[in-house]
Amino acid sequence: MKKIDLHGLDIQEVTSKVLNAIYSLNNSNDDSVELITGKGTGALKLRVEELLDEEGVDWDYYNADGTSFIVYKTYDDEY
Repeated sequence: MKKIDLHGLDIQEVTSKVLNAIYSLNNSNDDSVELITGKGTGALKLRVEELLDEEGVDWDYYNADGTSFIVYKTYDDEY
């Protein structure tokens, strides 16, 4: 599983990286990607949650403390 560390990035950079990760995941052989936000102030975590929900992807917290997310590949049944 590919891991993307979002520590230290601003909201614009996080938005770009998360959207790119979703697009790349759906065009790769991987089934999931881990997005690491860390604890911090929670701003990154909230933005990542918003983006994942807006994009309609399946996701879950990857560990108990919620410092990373796992995003699952979306399969299109039409193909």
